[in-house]
Amino acid sequence: MKDFITIDFEVANRYEYSPCSVAIYEFKDNQINKLLSTLINPGEVFFDPMLVSLHGITEEIVHNAPGIEQVMNEICNIISNKFIFAHNAGYDISKLLTGCNLYNISVPYFEYADSLMVAKRTWTKLVNYKLDTISEFLNLKLQHHNADSDAIACGNIILKAIEMQQVNDINELLDKIKYKRGYYDKSLTHAYSKSLSPHSGTKISDYEKIKHLVINTNISTSLSGKYIVFTGALNMKRADAMKIVADNGGIPEGNVTQNTNYLVVGRDDYGNFKEGNKSNKMLKAEKLIQKGQDLEIITEDDFLDMIS
Repeated sequence: MKDFITIDFEVANRYEYSPCSVAIYEFKDNQINKLLSTLINPGEVFFDPMLVSLHGITEEIVHNAPGIEQVMNEICNIISNKFIFAHNAGYDISKLLTGCNLYNISVPYFEYADSLMVAKRTWTKLVNYKLDTISEFLNLKLQHHNADSDAIACGNIILKAIEMQQVNDINELLDKIKYKRGYYDKSLTHAYSKSLSPHSGTKISDYEKIKHLVINTNISTSLSGKYIVFTGALNMKRADAMKIVADNGGIPEGNVTQNTNYLVVGRDDYGNFKEGNKSNKMLKAEKLIQKGQDLEIITEDDFLDMIS
């Protein structure tokens, strides 16, 4: 299989269901074709000024745009029996399925994979695998947080990975990097990366990763002397995140303690946290904050801003 499509949603805010833009592109026979590009009127939702500053979409701009139901019907007509790539695919697939569930729209069969995970298996040791980071690394044009530009960049990452891995198509690519595609057939079966290690049965704990790190005490940064804990799915490997902390004078921890200064939460998991779905680490951090501990719960993006 050589053909695939890509999809990207932009949202009004991260705390409620609020798609405000979507783009779908087809990559076929060395051609890139626009299949859908539209604003979406998400209804009575809050437009977060921070996100508006990124994608430029306001409540006024989408006033006359088609509603969620109309757009989801159109998307389902496009994706039937197609292979979809998205960057941080769980995010975009969830936006599609949630919208269809809201309006009782029948979702067609499709297969999907995550270009972020493909990139992780193809280009190792990047500081993170955000779309803008990879696009800059690969010299791809990108107007980040523009649905059209993001969808095109996602597809170009896959084409670059096919070239880098010296395979002929996406089937060979996924097989080579040991990536199990996901699919929707009346319910969603998630995509996932299989272990590259022959000793995949043994999971290395955060504590074991931390034991081998050397804290850089000869540096003064915003992380110096701070205790940092990570939770949720990050765009970078957890071990790499811990090493960044140590290299910047911080002290990585495996669990939230009375020493912890920052709990860093993966992007999607932070959205779930704001909606009330909290991990044990988040719950413990909240209790310590309520007791007056100098502790903040921040996103992975906030963490990257601190080290930059």
